[in-house]
Amino acid sequence: MPSAFEFIGPTTEEQRQSRTYQKWKSMIDRNIEAFMQRHYKTFVRRLKRSVPQDFRWEVWKAAALLKDKQEEGVYESLCNEVNKYSSLIEIDIPRTFPEHKSFDSSCQQMLYRILNAYANYDPNTGYCQGMNFVAGMLLIVSDFKEEESFWMLTCMMDFYGMEGFYREKFPLLRLYLKEYNRLAKEVIGEVHDHFEHEGVFPAVYLHQWFLTVFINCLPLQTVIILWDFLICRGLPGMLQIALALLKVLRGALLKLHFEDIVKFLKSMKTGGDCNEIMIGRLLIRQAEKITLRETVERSLMDYDLEALIRQAEEEEAREAREVAASNSNFRGQAGAERAAGGGGRESQERAGGGTQAAQGSDVVTNTHLPDRGSIHLHSRAEGEGQGGGVLSGTLFGAAGVEDLDDGDDDDDGFADGVPSRGAPGAASSPEQPQSQPRGGGQGGLPAGNGWQSAVTPGAGSVKTGGALAVGGAGKGGGGT
Repeated sequence: MPSAFEFIGPTTEEQRQSRTYQKWKSMIDRNIEAFMQRHYKTFVRRLKRSVPQDFRWEVWKAAALLKDKQEEGVYESLCNEVNKYSSLIEIDIPRTFPEHKSFDSSCQQMLYRILNAYANYDPNTGYCQGMNFVAGMLLIVSDFKEEESFWMLTCMMDFYGMEGFYREKFPLLRLYLKEYNRLAKEVIGEVHDHFEHEGVFPAVYLHQWFLTVFINCLPLQTVIILWDFLICRGLPGMLQIALALLKVLRGALLKLHFEDIVKFLKSMKTGGDCNEIMIGRLLIRQAEKITLRETVERSLMDYDLEALIRQAEEEEAREAREVAASNSNFRGQAGAERAAGGGGRESQERAGGGTQAAQGSDVVTNTHLPDRGSIHLHSRAEGEGQGGGVLSGTLFGAAGVEDLDDGDDDDDGFADGVPSRGAPGAASSPEQPQSQPRGGGQGGLPAGNGWQSAVTPGAGSVKTGGALAVGGAGKGGGGT
């Protein structure tokens, strides 16, 4: 059985001696769930700064309230029961992390059972490509704890609301694409306009970024750091990361045209000799500088999933009518020109170009997503790694590495394993109520103060509604 460290890398002795490692060790040793409740803001702040791999899985489980979700005997009863998605899952298993030889047949069998169990657990969602990468990542980070990975997947799908990305018609993905398009005009206006001019519409890249939660977009160790942020921030953090990523790459992207842009974005998984962990930490820092307005937060957290599904069905029907009408008009125009003697190559190209333009406009307006059964998400990087190299260089140029030290500013009673000033052991006052409200969907811990950079003081405070779960999209429907 492979180890997580074959994918993520071993923890070095130097890392084990670091203050960050010792802080997390103290939290784990003293009961991470109790620490999370009593010193909530500190927990969130440290989680957003990333977690040592030795403790990451225990921390993720605590943040997602995994113990509340687990039911004894359920996984065993579901994992081998054949359903209508089982054959699709079998096809996608070999496509998951094909670049990692350590993800061998034993790993693939575990992944199949997890996805098959989930399809039985929630038949309304069933299985959609993209879920294989998410479940595979959980399996790796857990050090191949199969049943725990299944329950963590259910937490992410239900509690965090991720099921909305994979339901028929991609209802939540459509909502995120619309919000992204609005935000992109404000945050990365030049990049947005350049992409639109080149025909690189949001669905071209965000479709894969969001359905795989950046797994097929960036190096694996970078993605794991981003997931630390998303586990505490919730799904809206994906918008911040996507915008920050393109904002950082602005200078390079504005010089490229359609084909080179697409190749560049597909090549970011590889970057030569670069520090993947530091890239993740620096990218989070840039993401936290992008503050989502309260109205945007509310639209992404407080929604009725069934209403989104109905809306997606209506949009898809309207898109089909518009494309059919556009194609019919251009065919009629081309036929009239041919009848009038003008049916040469120029008019045919104009007709074809008009159809492409109409479809392109449709993409940017209505997301133009494929059916669930026809998508194909790639894990393997393409190109020569230009994107990864530029990303690394740009991020390291934007901020000094020394600004990422988390210091010893936590007055929580557990800094470096000993009570801190003003915190006499167990008598320290809690930072958050003992119990956190919980609901269905759009989970995520409330963001704390964010990273207070020495270079950009005050940057990074993000509102999230101030609760573990705010409204949302749990099973059975509606937000409140």
